[in-house]
Order: sequence, then C-alpha cells, then structure tokens
Amino acid sequence: MLSTYVRVPHGQDPKTAAMTEILWSAQKKHVFLARPLNLKITPVSGGIAQLGALMGLTPDEDHDAYRVDSETVPCPHTS
Repeated sequence: MLSTYVRVPHGQDPKTAAMTEILWSAQKKHVFLARPLNLKITPVSGGIAQLGALMGLTPDEDHDAYRVDSETVPCPHTS
C-alpha cells in the first residue's frame, strides 16, 4: 500500500491531483502500483485543521486536504 497526501483548492475535484501525486510518489519510491489503479481518496481536512489549531497555526481555509491510498505489487526480479 502506498499512501500520500494532497491539497486542492476548496471545492475542486481531488482526482486529478491525487492521480498525479500517487504516480509521482511511486516513481520516487520505486514502487509498482497494482493495475488497474484504484485510488482511495479520503478527506482529512478536519483532522489537519484540528492539529494545526493545537499547534497554534492559522487554518488554511481555501484548500482541502485528502489522503490518497493505492495498492502496490511486489517489484519483479531483474537479472
């Protein structure tokens, strides 16, 4: 399982940003994603806002945060 986080402007569909971010993350980590890609996109803005408030940070109200998960497969052996 590969997980990453993405922020998008409030009200915008997160699918495009999620796809770009998960592909980039897989490339950086040299991970093979299971095909077909089946992304699980979960809103996490509330938890991040709560954490920010506890840390004394100003809330980012013009963006929404999402967690993106995708299944992975073992890397093939190379010779």
